[in-house]
Amino acid sequence: MSLTEQAAERLVREMDGAAEPEPTLVPRTVDLAIEYTDPQGELHVETFPLTVLGPKGRLEAERFSAAMAAPAPWDSLPTATQNRFLAFAHAVWALGLDEQLKKRKPHWLTAALEEDDDLLALVDAEVRAHRGRYFRGDRRQGGAGAQLRRLVVAPLVARGVLGEPAVGPHDG
Repeated sequence: MSLTEQAAERLVREMDGAAEPEPTLVPRTVDLAIEYTDPQGELHVETFPLTVLGPKGRLEAERFSAAMAAPAPWDSLPTATQNRFLAFAHAVWALGLDEQLKKRKPHWLTAALEEDDDLLALVDAEVRAHRGRYFRGDRRQGGAGAQLRRLVVAPLVARGVLGEPAVGPHDG
């Protein structure tokens, strides 16, 4: 539905006396349930707060991922290793496990994410999916309000007096 159609729909509802539905947007923090059996056969079941990182959190996670590369320069690492370090750091920070890591008392999930690439890939996919839902909305999560567009990127076209495209000095 275009922005014009959305505005027209709101106007019709207002004229009919219908209340405007409140947008239901995706919250910054949601619960993420993880059930994991480690290589020793121990079952771990826990729910974590999954938070979309702000600029400071992203920067901390990215600095940590660069520190993981030390003493090798970041650029000397294969791309796959860089991506794994970034995914690990973003997952740890997004799940709120960074404080325990800084205290050198890693949580079982931190250790598992560091060792188990399959677990890391699944958690990283959830971190990215939640970030996408948060910033772009998701029709499957958040109800009717989530269909409201939070981002529109469109080229602007200069218009002449009669609605025709304006011709610039370099146009033919």
